[in-house]
Amino acid sequence: MKAFVFNGECYNYRDLIAQLDEPPHSSGDTEVVFKLLIKYGPDILSKLNGMYALALWNDLENQLLLARDRFGQKPIYTVRVKDLFIFASEVRSILASGLVPRKINMGIIPNYLRFGFISGPETIIKGVSLFPSASYQWAGSSRAEKSHIKTWSIGNATSNFDTKLLRDKFNAASKRHQISDVPIGLFLSGGIDSSALAVAMAQENSSRRIVTISVVFPDNAAFSEKPFADEISSQIGFEHIEIEMTGSDMLSGIHKSLAAMDQPTMDGMNTWIISHAAKNAGIKVAITGLGGDELFGGYPSFGDIPQILQWLPLIRGMRCISPLVHKMANPYHRRSSKVWDLMHSVNTVLDLYLVRKQLFSSQFISKLIPEFADSDDILEFLPDSAVKELSDFLELSDLGQIIRGFELSHFMRDCLLKDCDVFGMSASIEIRVPFLDTEFSDVALGMRLPCQEDQDFPKQCFVKCFGSLLPDKIVKRPKQGFTLPFEKWLSEDLREECESGLRQLPKRLQCFNPQVLEELLVHFRRNPKRVGAFRPWSLFVLSDYMERNDLSA
Repeated sequence: MKAFVFNGECYNYRDLIAQLDEPPHSSGDTEVVFKLLIKYGPDILSKLNGMYALALWNDLENQLLLARDRFGQKPIYTVRVKDLFIFASEVRSILASGLVPRKINMGIIPNYLRFGFISGPETIIKGVSLFPSASYQWAGSSRAEKSHIKTWSIGNATSNFDTKLLRDKFNAASKRHQISDVPIGLFLSGGIDSSALAVAMAQENSSRRIVTISVVFPDNAAFSEKPFADEISSQIGFEHIEIEMTGSDMLSGIHKSLAAMDQPTMDGMNTWIISHAAKNAGIKVAITGLGGDELFGGYPSFGDIPQILQWLPLIRGMRCISPLVHKMANPYHRRSSKVWDLMHSVNTVLDLYLVRKQLFSSQFISKLIPEFADSDDILEFLPDSAVKELSDFLELSDLGQIIRGFELSHFMRDCLLKDCDVFGMSASIEIRVPFLDTEFSDVALGMRLPCQEDQDFPKQCFVKCFGSLLPDKIVKRPKQGFTLPFEKWLSEDLREECESGLRQLPKRLQCFNPQVLEELLVHFRRNPKRVGAFRPWSLFVLSDYMERNDLSA
């Protein structure tokens, strides 16, 4: 007997049917992938174009095959409890089994504080691990788990940008991701990536009903991308749904988004909001522009890191005054504390990237958790396997490709894609990511990013693929992103609840210094912009998660 669990989508399953010995009995992808695995084993995984987490149990051979897609769009969590090997798509499912103690993984807390999310393969629960992406493994109740075997890795970029090839592959990826028997929605922000998807989908001239969905903020104009979403939606002519979210609407959703959270994360509420907006519009499958910034240099890291590297020898030479900088740096303020880490901790491109991405500084963390020594090495805040994976990118031949590897394998995989899956599924929405299509991403990652691209108007190498189809109003504006007014909320409506949550943390995490939490709140009240809203918010999220899931140290 064989049993098969397949969570996700295989977008090229129709092309793979020819490799079967007989036609499938069903019209979907699950049967095709199952029979291909039976016939070819894990060798077929490299030919699957999709997002997936799968498990195949062979009763005769008493073995279990687990596998996960190349970018980690769909998760698998595992834990061994005596003779049982447990796996699930969410950490909370494992907790619900009652077989795993509700003990917090204390060793990963500094990692969460440093980055605002938890780096794989660790999780918030002691003993539970995140299965690595682009990998498979043999396991079983009577068979010791073997090492994970990689099915794919990022290599060197070896060619210049070919706009026609890239455009053709992008259109094909967009078409593949539209395969569905239910109406499709497109999360339309008015940014380059979602606008490019709208243009590609419009040119298919399909009779399929496609709805573009935008969330606008009538009482928070600074956070709204309405003018840009209106520009592209009027051009393509799809049915457009504009959902207004007032401050009170968003606040009422905060507790629902916290309840949907599978692991603590500073991000993700924006995904929760638009996913539930899509659900209310009757959408079951939604397409997002996630991945475009990582592939085409849309993040500030692609411009900042090359510039800072030019000054790195001088920065290292100034370490003789680092004790003075340490004394002057305010650990509660974002920028001054980052200066200390930049001066004292940066030795490689990876160090520099991680300091740029940090939420709390090592100085703050050592004050909050006195038993955690003030480390000079930012890599100590990452799991060993994550350090190795990210360090391997340093062997790539050009800086743009190195930063691509960092972005795809750190923030995108361990934060954005996790949140996308969890918060999308909380609304019963399947979120698809065409930029991570296997064929398209292979071509994109094979093309070298142009050097010194203007970061005021990023991703011009990708924009050129569309000529005049993307309006100047879309492509010639600063990057904005889908952000929420956390600073206002934490200073007003959520202030009392947030402060109460932070004060509860030392009761569950006795290693936390309560005085440091009080000082953080004081500094935030005095100058919320210098402290940054995500700092108290991330601690509030951690407190709420522990309370909801009844976790203890």
